[in-house]
Amino acid sequence: MVDDRKMLETILEKVTDTGKRMSHMEAKFEGLETKVTGIEAKVEGLETKVTGIETKVKGLETKVEGMDITLAEVKEKADRIPDIERKTDVITKELVSVREDMTTVKGKTHEIEGEQTYQYTKWGEHDRRISKLERKIDVL
Repeated sequence: MVDDRKMLETILEKVTDTGKRMSHMEAKFEGLETKVTGIEAKVEGLETKVTGIETKVKGLETKVEGMDITLAEVKEKADRIPDIERKTDVITKELVSVREDMTTVKGKTHEIEGEQTYQYTKWGEHDRRISKLERKIDVL
């Protein structure tokens, strides 16, 4: 009976040790669960940050697309610059030609005015001579 008792005590000790071990394992599992919960919370925080980053990236992509459109417009306008330069050169040449023509016309106008003055003077002299001749005829 003593042997049975010892055996029962030994079994009881082992069961108690196993219970302690189980309690210890449960505590470890609870610690692990706490860590896992903490990690899950961090992952959720990271997911939120990633979502925020994705939103920012989409915004940047939109801005880049806008810049691409603006850049395309600038390139298109830059491509038209040579045509505009050619047109400007043609207009400048025409303007120079018109200015030369205006200078020529002004010179001709001055010559014509001089000729008109000369002709008026001549006509005035002729009128005076005719008047003198008419008076002489009247006297005779």
